[in-house]
Amino acid sequence: MKIAYFTLDAHHLTAAEITHGDDEPWAFLPFEDQKADLDALTDRLVLLRGEKGGFAIVDAKARERVLEVRAPETHRLRWYLAPRRRSVFVVETPDKETHSLCGLLELPIDGGPARHHLLPSGFPVFTLAERDDAKLVCGSRMGCMGIFDPDTGVLERHPFEGYVMGFNGMLLLQPKWFSPNGRLMLRPHVGSVIRDAGEDGGHPDLKVDGHVRYGVAIDVYETGPIRHVTRLILQYLTGEELYPSVKRMPDGSWPPGLLASLGVLNALAEAQDYRRWDGVSQLLLTAAFEKDPQRQKDCERLDEQVKHDLLERVNQVRWADDSESFDVLLKGWRGGPGLQRTVRLTGEVREAAPSKWSTDRPPLPSEASFKRLRADISKRSVQRIAMPDVTPPALLAVCEEMARRVEGGLANVLFRDVLEFRYKRRGERAKGMDETAFFKLVRALPEQEWIGFVPPLRRLMDSFGRQATKHKCTGNYWITGGGEPETWRAALSEAALTLAEFDPNAFEVLRDWFRTDDQEHDNFPANSVFPAIARRSGFATPEAARFGVWFYIYQWQNVFFDSGGLGLLEACKRHWKAEQFALVAAEEARRVSEHEGPSPSGFTDDPSATMLGQLVSGSSSWEITVRRALETHWPKKPPVKFGGPG
Repeated sequence: MKIAYFTLDAHHLTAAEITHGDDEPWAFLPFEDQKADLDALTDRLVLLRGEKGGFAIVDAKARERVLEVRAPETHRLRWYLAPRRRSVFVVETPDKETHSLCGLLELPIDGGPARHHLLPSGFPVFTLAERDDAKLVCGSRMGCMGIFDPDTGVLERHPFEGYVMGFNGMLLLQPKWFSPNGRLMLRPHVGSVIRDAGEDGGHPDLKVDGHVRYGVAIDVYETGPIRHVTRLILQYLTGEELYPSVKRMPDGSWPPGLLASLGVLNALAEAQDYRRWDGVSQLLLTAAFEKDPQRQKDCERLDEQVKHDLLERVNQVRWADDSESFDVLLKGWRGGPGLQRTVRLTGEVREAAPSKWSTDRPPLPSEASFKRLRADISKRSVQRIAMPDVTPPALLAVCEEMARRVEGGLANVLFRDVLEFRYKRRGERAKGMDETAFFKLVRALPEQEWIGFVPPLRRLMDSFGRQATKHKCTGNYWITGGGEPETWRAALSEAALTLAEFDPNAFEVLRDWFRTDDQEHDNFPANSVFPAIARRSGFATPEAARFGVWFYIYQWQNVFFDSGGLGLLEACKRHWKAEQFALVAAEEARRVSEHEGPSPSGFTDDPSATMLGQLVSGSSSWEITVRRALETHWPKKPPVKFGGPG
């Protein structure tokens, strides 16, 4: 069986091709909402690992999925393939608030019935491995490991003796890097700081040059019961190699900051001689909540330094099949490529060489598969509408068809959160015109033709807005109109602009469309569509002015248009007295706050921090009264609650 795959950058998807025996190649998308990696499980089963934490297993002979599990929206899925049990184990998260993990879902890869395994409460599982006796090693961030027997449901707990649960070490020290037989695991050495000068024991990094070097090490443990086996020094680094960006001073000496950092490492090395370490006690990553704020700050600073200098230099580990040695990928020097070397459990360390891991590429799919997949994606990601000519009746019929398709269900016309229309005239060989060109023709029509286009455009924008605000994006952060990422606009931007120019009441159906826009990256709605609404409506009615007030509260970026030249302030003064206006603004602010606001930081409880505050920042008595009234009526954020009930 041959497996080939490649990322289609324009769509952030993976194109895959699997050839089983003498069969024709099977070209497909592993996932339609994320990239993936592929690995062979058997001579016909292939594992698809999605970048968002989900996975699937496909049968290359039958060309079908036999198993698929998607990650919950709020966090990445934790799962493990257990080859000996021919099952995938998924860590279950029953509590969305605390992510308290207390169960395993066993999914046989042959399609057999699933089994739920309950674990005792208070034992959160974050890593899994399978031992050679088919029991599972369950790693926790709470300083312990468990050995779970799926056949009996028995969980044996084994704590790490001497473990100090500092909040900087929970992730770094969780059990990981398990050997293929599941009997051994590795974790960064936190019992001492290793410092050496000169040649010692034949380590390839040590040289007789008078330089002091600091060791990057890992500890090897048996998985159950937990027992420290040995410490392996993976790499030695001089002070200059620890801090490659620091330059010597003009007189050749090191700056005081570097000397202070090395002084910290020297003090730690003297506090615990690494040669006399007892295999249990923990010197590093012990910062926890302290009564003395300064002591806690000092401990945190110490943790950050040793993480940077020593503990975070191991990027990855690949065990040999015999569980007697492993290849380790270490952080490169001066931003260069990572270094790779082989380390044996006996303590033998081979010379380091530039890593080839980052350059390892799977075979590429054939050109025929590429073309087939691109054609399929193009067909599904673009809505094509034929039209006989560009006369007003033909253009109107196209707008009617656009409305009909969106009303038929947004999910039916979206692909990868893209809604793109193209229009092709009869006999045309080219791809046809895009939405910009099409609606430019529509807006160029005589004004007496406009009224006929208003009903289908209102249907189109109303239906899209109502559905889009409920749509959960999987490929992008917002629904776009296609094209390259650097030119993305909100979907149906040209249709929204056309309706804004044709209909003085377009604001009635465009509010939800504005809510679907990514203000941080797309300024078209604010710079083009809203000014068109202002010009066409003149904010002549209280309803139109109220929409303008909402927009000024909702908009937090891309405010490059002349907000004072659109006539909204004058219209508000005509429609409302100052106190009435403040009540209207407060109602619209509550409408915004119900959706938590468009800004990443959420809704603001300070009206002066919004565009509305800028609108009424003048010195007239009306504006002064409005600002005072807004302080009273403006909605406030609810107080943040800490702790649980009671």
